Amino acid sequence: MTVSTFYPNADPETTSMDGYAAAIADGTFAAVRADAGGFAADASDFWVTGLEATASSGIYDQMTRAFKLFDTSTLPDSDTIDAATLEFVAITGKKFDQFTEPLSLSLITTTPASNTGLAASDYPNVGTTKQATDITVASIIADSATYNAFTLNATGLGNISKTGVSKFGFRGSFDNDNAAPTWGASLFGEVTGASAEEVLAGDKRPKLVVTHTAGADPEGSLLGGKLLRGGLLQHGVLVRH
Repeated sequence: MTVSTFYPNADPETTSMDGYAAAIADGTFAAVRADAGGFAADASDFWVTGLEATASSGIYDQMTRAFKLFDTSTLPDSDTIDAATLEFVAITGKKFDQFTEPLSLSLITTTPASNTGLAASDYPNVGTTKQATDITVASIIADSATYNAFTLNATGLGNISKTGVSKFGFRGSFDNDNAAPTWGASLFGEVTGASAEEVLAGDKRPKLVVTHTAGADPEGSLLGGKLLRGGLLQHGVLVRH
């Protein structure tokens, strides 16, 4: 059994990235949720997920979604993925749970147009199927140091790629479940976390921790090599077959 840890690339990205996208125009909950996107950042030292209300009754001015991509192509093709966690650090004083209904974070899949950059138009490029049990904002430790962890369910484990980039992300539960909270003037329900830019002391980047076990080789013993199209990579040498 092996445990492998993966991180998004910091800017400038080469194979993966993290960031967040937002709808920032005033509107009803439904309008903001269905927005085409108004802002994105993939080189910021933080990410945000959640919802903000304006002072105007029933109107919201920002909904944010986080994108977390990991290059997991080094996982051996024949290995079985046994378990995984996606872990993040929330920034001190940057979690808010002010709506009447409690907010949670949902782990979902994402499909940004690029694996190495995020655009405002990626705001709608998120799924709704939960890849793990939601984490309540109330339970999140926001101290700029402690990792909070999603434990991936069977669906989430199935979305870890052994040949490319694993594409996950966070949505607030109001957003993901399409369940508008009771509006209140200028209320916040959101979490801000540390990104791959590593500005906090120590290494506080988001991380995907995968536990995997060597499996039977479909073509006999590959001696720990990586099966590639048209050949086998052994000790850095491509052997054709």
